[in-house]
Amino acid sequence: MVDEALATVVGALIGQPEKIALLLVVLAGAWRWLRELFRERKEDHQQDTLMERLMSEDQRLRIENAALRQENQALRNRLLGNDHE
Repeated sequence: MVDEALATVVGALIGQPEKIALLLVVLAGAWRWLRELFRERKEDHQQDTLMERLMSEDQRLRIENAALRQENQALRNRLLGNDHE
């Protein structure tokens, strides 16, 4: 019974190659869609990680910049003789 049904399906597919081609095109499209879906998910995660790293680096550099500005101002005041800060 199962063998007969399988034989009927295989016979129908072999007898109509355009249906095989259509099936292959649909499978290729589904494969490409799934691959793109996973790739976008991976890229989104990587981009989030990159943004977090960039934001923390920006914060660290801002703190370092503020410290250097204070140090520069203290040196400038000392050189100009304005030690009242």
